Amino acid sequence: MRVPLLALAAALVAGPAFAAETVGRIDLSYSDTRWEWPGGYTADNDDRAIGGAVSVTSGGGWGVQIDGRSDSYAWENEDGRDGVGFAAVHGYKRLGRYTVGVFGGSTVFYGSDGALGGVEAQAQLPNAMVSVSAGKAEFEGYTHDYGLWDAQVSGRWYLTEDLAVGGAVGYVDWDRSRREITGWNVGLDAEYKPLETLPVSLFAAARRDRNDFPRYAYGSNTLTVGVRWNFGAATLRERDRKGASLTGAQALGDHLLHY
Repeated sequence: MRVPLLALAAALVAGPAFAAETVGRIDLSYSDTRWEWPGGYTADNDDRAIGGAVSVTSGGGWGVQIDGRSDSYAWENEDGRDGVGFAAVHGYKRLGRYTVGVFGGSTVFYGSDGALGGVEAQAQLPNAMVSVSAGKAEFEGYTHDYGLWDAQVSGRWYLTEDLAVGGAVGYVDWDRSRREITGWNVGLDAEYKPLETLPVSLFAAARRDRNDFPRYAYGSNTLTVGVRWNFGAATLRERDRKGASLTGAQALGDHLLHY
């Protein structure tokens, strides 16, 4: 999934018909997750990821965003690494300071291929951006299909043109899985671009997830750090307002990582 995503992003950036309207980013990140179960049992896992997004908006406000991420996830005291990730295409319409859209694509969940889709919206405020989404991911099992649906609300505040802080809250409901699970999450994040002349920013995030079985609950705490290459915009705020900032598929991808 990683190669098609980056190849398509490169084709869009290189295309002379779209170059002036193209905005995007490519990310490298590392995450450390501590899982906690009843009885004091814990596990420390790590995730190495590459991802990105690119968007093209026409003069009429119609646009397309392509995004995705490939995660290499390792559980403590286990050999090998698991593959989790997604690739999605978003279609959207900008209506002044509001944006509405739909998305669809594919996902991988510990070796199982699935499909995802959903709806999303965004509102641009004077010094902030608010995003909402609802989505569904579906996988084929041996005896029946299973999946999850989610809802996510996030906000991003711009302290300067190149310094942003954010927060998010979400809900997850697994459907027809081996055991019925519901969950919620909260998170905080920040991004900073230190040099005007260098299109590179640094980001960090903290996230808390809780998953509820019928008889017990478990959760995880995740810390993430990363570096991001930005193109098509001079500042972080301009990049987010021009595009490549719809969050529906990303929220589903994050929820799959924290099941």
